[in-house]
Amino acid sequence: CLNPGMYAKHIERWLDNFPASQMHIIDGEELRNNPITVMNNLQKFLTIEPFYNYTQHLRFDKRKGFYCQVTEEDKTKCLGRGKGRNYPPMTEEETKTLKNFYKPYNIALEKLLNRLDYVVPSWLFEDLTDT
Repeated sequence: CLNPGMYAKHIERWLDNFPASQMHIIDGEELRNNPITVMNNLQKFLTIEPFYNYTQHLRFDKRKGFYCQVTEEDKTKCLGRGKGRNYPPMTEEETKTLKNFYKPYNIALEKLLNRLDYVVPSWLFEDLTDT
């Protein structure tokens, strides 16, 4: 359950097989908050043509609290009920335990992103300066 959050470990495994120039790392928070920009940048990286206009096909749904697909009827079609749900907040102790567990992995991720000349996401920067 904790293994997926060890991002640097997984990226390093990909780098064992592919050059960094063939990789495009996307911050999940950025994708959730700015999917059109993220997808446009991905299209540029992949040199996809014709360029797909996500502005016409994604719209923020206030009810769900995230971006959803726009249908031909100009309505939003969102993921199922299980997506976008709110979870109960963690206790301070739970948060501290997870931060301590992931700290060495997050330090490794920051070093890796700097080495690859990627911007360190705000959540990672805040997490590492918060402790």
